[in-house]
Amino acid sequence: MRIAVLGAGGIGGYYGGRLAKAGHDVVLLARGAHLEALQRRGLTLRTPEGELTLPIAAAADGRGLAPVDLVLFCVKAFDTEAGARTIAPLVGSDTTVLTVQNGLDRAAALAAALGGGAGAVLGAAVYAALQLAGPGIVTRTGAEARITFGERGGAHCEAARDTAKRKGRVHGSWHDA
Repeated sequence: MRIAVLGAGGIGGYYGGRLAKAGHDVVLLARGAHLEALQRRGLTLRTPEGELTLPIAAAADGRGLAPVDLVLFCVKAFDTEAGARTIAPLVGSDTTVLTVQNGLDRAAALAAALGGGAGAVLGAAVYAALQLAGPGIVTRTGAEARITFGERGGAHCEAARDTAKRKGRVHGSWHDA
């Protein structure tokens, strides 16, 4: 599965790293010192279970990259429109965009900003203590991380089912393995 992560901080970096470790083709979209560290040293994940550094693709934006199967959209709510422009080259008609943002209307706002070009835009909630500890370093403290996702109103859409199936987990939920 080809995956792009916009907003490769605590949440995006952690899940991008976990997906890369599981064998998926992941690119993290980042900026500044964080981008430089990712390109130079890779991504370091620190958890209560230990530390792991992964080589991972990183870029400043989606220009020059082909559409992906999944975009994890992990930017602050006020960056939704700008983020939509950044991921536009990566979004095809079969791309699922999973928004992990604060606010109840984020999936609808992102779908509107993308102009309906994505296959599906799903909302998500993350239950984890994650932070960007420094350039290229993401830390998880406490219990395992969990992400739950789906369409608004609890509908079981095909995109959510496919995304969960590709990850090898039950419908609509990922948990640390």
